[in-house]
This record gives sequence, structure tokens and C-alpha cells, in this order.
Amino acid sequence: MAKFENFNKTLRNLEEMNRVNPPYDVVVTAGLCSLFAQCFEQAWRAMKEYLTQKGWKEAETASPRQTLKIASEAGLIRDEANWLKAMKDRSLELYVFRQEVADTLIADTRSLNSSLFASAHSSHCIKIQE
Repeated sequence: MAKFENFNKTLRNLEEMNRVNPPYDVVVTAGLCSLFAQCFEQAWRAMKEYLTQKGWKEAETASPRQTLKIASEAGLIRDEANWLKAMKDRSLELYVFRQEVADTLIADTRSLNSSLFASAHSSHCIKIQE
């Protein structure tokens, strides 16, 4: 599954960037925020691809929000509310020039979003191997 491989690559890059400790310069700040947004994008697209392959017809034309709801219903993700929060955070990436937005996005990524992505990675691997 190409989209799942793209997600894996982006997740590895995000995990690598998360090893950098504050204070962050502007390049690291922008990189962390951008990688979070990319990782979210790749995650929901991988879910959509997987669900479509497993016969969830409504996933074929689903938006990110719809895909997350279907993924939750299918048992692919467990924490729909936090995934929806991550989706909202993704839209903040356009505003990382504002330090308080960047700080919030980085804090959310370190405390919540990285574990969501890791969980999706693990559950998706299990599902693919079935």
C-alpha cells in the first residue's frame, strides 16, 4: 500500500525531528509543524486507502473527517476525538509564523499527535498482515 508507506516515511521523519530539544530555531519550528501536517495528511490518506480496499465503499469519496469517522467505526483507530483535534491542528500549520500557534502545535504533537500516529501505524500494520 503506497499511501501507508508514505505515512511510514513521514512518521519516521517526524519522530526524528521530535528528538530535537527546545529551544527551537525558526527552521526546526517550521520543520516540526510541517512534518506534523504532512504526517496527518498521509495518515488519513492511508486509512482511506485501507478502508477502500477492505470494502468500505463510503471511504472511496470520504473527506478527512469522514475517513476518521469510518476508521473509528471500523476499529482502525480508537481515539476519534483526538484524531479530529489533530485534524483541526493541521489547519493551524498555515499560521506557524505566529510563535504561540507554533508552540501549541509542537506541544500537541509531542504530547498527543505523535502517539496517535504511532498507534495508527501499529494498528494498521496488524490489519495489513491479516
